Amino acid sequence: MKFKALEVVNDCRIACRELDEAEKENNKRLIRIRWFTCLALLRSVGHVLEKVDQKSYSEYDMIFKEKFNSFKNDSIYLNFIKNDRDLILKEYKFFIIEGESERIESNFIVINDEGDFLGIGGGKILKVADDKIIKRFFKKGEGFDKYNLLHEIVSDAIIWWQRYIDSIIIEINRR
Repeated sequence: MKFKALEVVNDCRIACRELDEAEKENNKRLIRIRWFTCLALLRSVGHVLEKVDQKSYSEYDMIFKEKFNSFKNDSIYLNFIKNDRDLILKEYKFFIIEGESERIESNFIVINDEGDFLGIGGGKILKVADDKIIKRFFKKGEGFDKYNLLHEIVSDAIIWWQRYIDSIIIEINRR
């Protein structure tokens, strides 16, 4: 079983990484374009799920409908995925604000005396973090997840879609 909507989710992951890079570079124009791309792709997941996947697996139509009914009132769907996409497409309105924020990003380094890893028992290894402060200058200014970094909001929505699709697949596999 292969869902076309998962291709859209994967494209959204790529767009989210590109949005993250645009944020790091403080590229206003590219941030706006990547934000729009992410919102369009996030909303497309649901349309492709309904119009392509649900039709392709019509014998499981009730599962698709049940899952939609159980997920459709989630705040991230109503107040972000649906609402923010609609604002851009219907009114060209978006809420990106400039405002410096600092985040610590960690790159974990695995070490031992030979430069490989340090075992600490139970099959676990010790990791040493190489932290650096990353400055970001754009956040969401209104609505869902106000004041959060743009790529983090998109990432949360991608996770939400993945859980939604996984719940459909799990239910189909149970039957």
